[in-house]
Amino acid sequence: MSLRFDSIKNVLNLTAPPRTSQKQILGFLESTEGWILKQLSKAITSVPFEESAVISVLDQDYKIKHESLYGRLDVKMQDGSIVVHGPEERINMMVTIFLKRHAKSMLEEYCEQYATTIGMEVNKITIRDTKSRWGSCSEEGNISLCWRLLLAPKSVAEYVCAHEVAHLKEMNHSPDFWKIVEDLHPHYKDSKAWLKKNGRELFKYGLGH
Repeated sequence: MSLRFDSIKNVLNLTAPPRTSQKQILGFLESTEGWILKQLSKAITSVPFEESAVISVLDQDYKIKHESLYGRLDVKMQDGSIVVHGPEERINMMVTIFLKRHAKSMLEEYCEQYATTIGMEVNKITIRDTKSRWGSCSEEGNISLCWRLLLAPKSVAEYVCAHEVAHLKEMNHSPDFWKIVEDLHPHYKDSKAWLKKNGRELFKYGLGH
C-alpha cells in the first residue's frame, strides 16, 4: 500500500492491492498518522475571487469591484480594477473565466514574439488549468500553457513562454536548448527558481482549486 498527498487539490490518495481488507487499510492509515498530519499541514487554503479582493496580474495589482447591473453580465479591467457586472454569487466564476481569456491573449503574444525572434512559428496555443506542468510543446508545434501564469510575475510568465518556444527548435533539455532559452530570457534561472519556490501558491486562487 502507498499514500500520496496532493497539496493542490487537498486530496489524500491511497493505493492498495485489489484484495486488501478494510482492516488492513485502517491499520496502514493508523501506522502513517504522523506522516498524514504533516502533509495536511501543507494544504493550500483556497482564495476565491470576491468583492474587494486584490490580485496581482503580471506584476500589476487589481482590486475586484462588483457592480450589480440588472440584465448585464460583464467583466473588464478598468483603472486598476477588475469590474464585475452580474450576480454577486457568480463573481468567482466570472473573474476566473475572464482571467483565462486574458491569459490566452497575453501568453499568445509572448510566445509569438519569441517564436519570431528565433525564426520559428507556433502552430497553436492552448490555455489550460494544468496541475502537473506549466507548459508543454508538441512536435507539431502546439504549445499548451497554464492560465495561472497570469498571476505570477511577468518575467516568470515570459520565461515559461520562452521555454516552450525554445522546444520548437530543440525537443529536449540539452545545452543547446538552454542556450536558446537564455538568449530569449537572460534571467531565466531566477524565474525558474521563483516557480519552484512559489508556483504551488498560484493554484489557490479562483475556481479549479
